Amino acid sequence: MLQPRLAAQFVRAPWTVRHVPKKYLFGITRIPKSRCLNLLQKNENNLKVPPRQELSIKSLNGQSKIINICFRSAAIIGFSVTLVGLSVVIFFIFDASTYHEDLSHTDIQIPGLALHPRKGGPKNLPIAEFLIDDNDRSNYENQIEKPRLVILGGGWGSVALLKALNPNDYHVTVVSPHNYFLFTPMLPS
Repeated sequence: MLQPRLAAQFVRAPWTVRHVPKKYLFGITRIPKSRCLNLLQKNENNLKVPPRQELSIKSLNGQSKIINICFRSAAIIGFSVTLVGLSVVIFFIFDASTYHEDLSHTDIQIPGLALHPRKGGPKNLPIAEFLIDDNDRSNYENQIEKPRLVILGGGWGSVALLKALNPNDYHVTVVSPHNYFLFTPMLPS
């Protein structure tokens, strides 16, 4: 059995008084529950709870509810604009610090006939003797003396011809509106 003082400590709660006599404790003596509930209801009247404050329509500044909503909306919009602006500034700082260009610009030698090719043939079309990207490759000097071979189309016949050619014998250019060897499994054929 619990001693009265120890038992009183276990039943202390906001709705009970500081000291409960031994005869009213649950479990120590057998009293009807209805009498215990009456005791608890009597003790609820002794509680000192601060009165509930009603919410006023006016804010703390004394302004109306509509003005308060306008101020809060302006604050939210201002915060959002500031956040988006900071995000853009951070992105540009990241972009400027990430990608660096090589500042050593050199002139690229492009043959004049690549920019303004001579014209000829029955329809007076330009003849591509030199290409603009010929100087981009390091082995350009080796390609000058090679005969030029232009293959029209990129089908199986041109692939068979390219496989049969020795790459050191010709300067090959393939002109094709379609690329049959590009891997696009999700596109319809």
